Amino acid sequence: MSLEQREPRGDGSARSWRHPLNRFSFGRYRFLFEVTKQLHLPEFAAATLRGGLGYALKKNVCIWPPGDCGRCRYVRNCGYGCLFESRPVPGATKLRNFEQLPRPYLLTFPNGHQRRNSWLPPETEEEIADENASLGRTFREGDWFECEVILIGRAALWFPLLPLAFTRLGRRGLGPERGKFRVAEVRAVCLSGENRGRKYPLVYHWRYGLCGNDLFITTGQEILNQWEEAPRRVTIHFETPTRLEHGEEVCEEITFTDLIRGLLRRLSSLCYFHCGFELQLDYRRLVEESRLVEMTAKEFSWQDQARFSTRQSQRILLGGVVGHATYEAPCREMMATFFPLLAIGQYVHVGKGTVMGLGKFSVRNADWYAGLHGHQAKETKDEGDN
Repeated sequence: MSLEQREPRGDGSARSWRHPLNRFSFGRYRFLFEVTKQLHLPEFAAATLRGGLGYALKKNVCIWPPGDCGRCRYVRNCGYGCLFESRPVPGATKLRNFEQLPRPYLLTFPNGHQRRNSWLPPETEEEIADENASLGRTFREGDWFECEVILIGRAALWFPLLPLAFTRLGRRGLGPERGKFRVAEVRAVCLSGENRGRKYPLVYHWRYGLCGNDLFITTGQEILNQWEEAPRRVTIHFETPTRLEHGEEVCEEITFTDLIRGLLRRLSSLCYFHCGFELQLDYRRLVEESRLVEMTAKEFSWQDQARFSTRQSQRILLGGVVGHATYEAPCREMMATFFPLLAIGQYVHVGKGTVMGLGKFSVRNADWYAGLHGHQAKETKDEGDN
């Protein structure tokens, strides 16, 4: 189904896109923390916060004494089980052989990824990973920092548990020196113009607790309706390390087909397991047609990233591509076929390590930029002629 298929809204004055991803939904929440005891966060801060959040959330909600989610009968009705131990439900027709599913959340940390690019190939990651441990940022008492959490589909219902889990984590302490903090407030991040102009409504405050019961859910339809039409050319900015694989090879350059294949894989599983519907698209045709979209400009580099897995007792390498590329379709109608995947994919990321903020990208209208630069060049020429 194409983005070009549109239908009138209720008042008949405007039109909205018709696409299966209209039903996709998520809640986006920005946590503001105040440091109460000096805190050092490593370079990959999102991984540290995610590990601490999982520990605190399980301590808050687990009623199964052994603590083994695999044998717990309540795992599918538990906040920790839903977010950190997602498992296929009985009767599922997809990913039946997988013990765990894509997690329905993302945790990102602004400025948490120290920019340290290189042109080294992926196999040299291990030689550099040890240096990352010394990077990071230290927050003194009274400083503030923030993180953002996105809860996808039904996972948004568990939002009230997160301020309590972060509160427990802040009291326990984080890092080797047990730096401490408190949750000052949490605000929802809404699309501009929604919720009567309130783009960042307050949903939690340390003094009052939860501020109402509105989860401020964003839908795929709201995202698509921000775009009047799909451009023929798009520029994709890969803002955090994006690790896509083709077969057993890690992609050092991301073609349009690599990107679309990764988005189809991720969005289809999130829709099916966490949003309650199956994404009805012709996957084979989309992948085939994506090969007709050319990469007309590129600037890629490799950014090393690593984290230590307590569960596996080893360092996990998660380096990926950063940079940008411009992709051009033969016609605007063809790009419109892929545009819903790109527009919504910006919010849920793509590739490996998305729960820790990796694979973040943004989409820009390359036609608009080209027109702007062409207009500026014409004005400069006219001034010179005069």
